Amino acid sequence: MKKLSVILALSMSMCLLSSCGTESEMTSGKTSLDKTPSDKITISEAASSETTSAGTSSAESSSVESKSSKSSQNVAESSCSLSLYADFGSDDVKKYTYDYNGGGESPEDYAAALSGLTGLDFVITAAWHGTDLYVDWNSKSTLISGLDDREQKQEFFFYDHDSLSWFMMDSLWQTLQMNFDINNIYYTMDGGKELTPMDLSPISSIPADSPYATSNYYKYSNTPENEQAADNYLGTWGCGRATLNISVNEDGAYQAKISWADSAFAHTEWVYILYFDTMSKEMVCNNNAVRTYYEYKDGNSEPEITVMYTDGSGSFFLSDGVITWYDAEENCGEGMEFVK
Repeated sequence: MKKLSVILALSMSMCLLSSCGTESEMTSGKTSLDKTPSDKITISEAASSETTSAGTSSAESSSVESKSSKSSQNVAESSCSLSLYADFGSDDVKKYTYDYNGGGESPEDYAAALSGLTGLDFVITAAWHGTDLYVDWNSKSTLISGLDDREQKQEFFFYDHDSLSWFMMDSLWQTLQMNFDINNIYYTMDGGKELTPMDLSPISSIPADSPYATSNYYKYSNTPENEQAADNYLGTWGCGRATLNISVNEDGAYQAKISWADSAFAHTEWVYILYFDTMSKEMVCNNNAVRTYYEYKDGNSEPEITVMYTDGSGSFFLSDGVITWYDAEENCGEGMEFVK
């Protein structure tokens, strides 16, 4: 009986222990459930951290894209269309529009654009002196170094260095004249030396102290035929009350002076500084003609002098012994024919 009591007591203890274990597990289970919100917060923060990271990455990507976009925009802004002129001689000048990735603000930019257009090396440095431009050709330019073994573009193909040289010098001159407010352009080479392109004809060099005058002048102005044609203008010519005298002044330039009697006490005078255009065979004045009006009160008084303008233009053309006068300012020479 006593033994049975002990057995019963042991059984009850085991049941109690079993019950406590189950309750402990339940309590432990509850604790686990209670931590779930905290776990969710951690995951949410991680997600937020990932989102922030993704946002940072997105921002970085956006920044990169923005920089790329700005870079592209800067490239686009620095790209421009330039007007270039290719002078093939004998008044054959072609205009091209060229997309240039640069400022397009300097003579060097236009020279570089001509390089891209033609496949020839227009390597220069340029310096302004007022409205005069001094262009120095680098020894690496095709004008100085020659064509070498490069493959020429079909549209700009040259068989000899003479025609190539005139093309490069005339094309740069035309392009700069058309894109900048220039009075004169001077050419030199290698830091200011006289320009001596290879195999140039009919002259061997371009004077450094004289403005470049294009191939038409250098090729044709010094021929005996042209000299004779220019000399034919010299002398005194008349047309009614107007007298025209064309002469060579002290510095070798041609000068025309017209005196037109308005009355016994007044007359008008025009003075033109001229050059002989070898292509048109005309005597031409660009923007330096002076018109002056003289009026006398009587036969013994000094005249009152009024300068009407100092920047006129005009030309004279000789044909069959008759000179016609074109006055670009007021068309005063219309219908007038001067003869010797």
